[in-house]
Amino acid sequence: MQLAMDRNPTSRTRVAALILSCIGLLMVATTAAAQVNYGVSPVADESASNRLGRYLRILAASPRDFQALIGAGRASLQLGDAQAAAGFFGRADEVWPGSPLPQAGMGAATVLEGDATGALTYFARAVGRGVTPLTIGADRGLAYDLLGRHADAQADYQAALPGPEGDEARRRMAISQAITGNKDAALATLSPLLMRRDPGAVRTRALVLAVTGDMISARSAIEAAMPGTWPQMEPFIARLGTLTSGQKAAAANLGIFPGAGPIGSATAIAGVGGGNRLAEIDALLRA
Repeated sequence: MQLAMDRNPTSRTRVAALILSCIGLLMVATTAAAQVNYGVSPVADESASNRLGRYLRILAASPRDFQALIGAGRASLQLGDAQAAAGFFGRADEVWPGSPLPQAGMGAATVLEGDATGALTYFARAVGRGVTPLTIGADRGLAYDLLGRHADAQADYQAALPGPEGDEARRRMAISQAITGNKDAALATLSPLLMRRDPGAVRTRALVLAVTGDMISARSAIEAAMPGTWPQMEPFIARLGTLTSGQKAAAANLGIFPGAGPIGSATAIAGVGGGNRLAEIDALLRA
């Protein structure tokens, strides 16, 4: 059963964003850390915002450049703007209807909005066009997690580990394992990233501890990474235990926390502007 969530990002509660705002990261920082290319070769050490700017310059001169459309879509996802990403992927699908990449991108954008069922529809189309779990497993696995299909999710994450989103798949798999009560496996899954001092893994470890009910260790981990933030985080951490498994996945991965008063808008924290981004993107590409 699909999660019942408010699809309006200005009214739903995105409390996990508070964790990342306290350490200077966007809500989607762990996604940005992954080497996401979906057929696009990123420039080494180029930030998502710089990458988006580069692709927009290409599109200003050549609005139907398929690789630039896919690249702009992926960069938009990494910046937390799923709506803009959907605009780029939609146009890419018009340019090359037979490619699986736009459908895979639409699936990724849709799951970031909390619509797991809709995302799976896009992923099914991408698979029908030839994409494999190596490429989409990190994103499709999240859709399965949101629906409480954790065995399917973990199988997808496992398949994605050697792929372009391997680090993100590892973080999400750790949360999925924690949700299903396997704390030791979750921490072991994170271990390679923690050894690299991956910031996203540090945040994920705190969530793993909280999801598995180890509140003392979760508090210690949060205070170590974000000194002085525990009073702000405690309401979020305390409520994790009251959620269904799918809702835990949404809270831990996306910051979507149903049934509570606003703690902080992810769009405000991340500095993402409002308005109809699809219309803006369409105007740019049709100029």
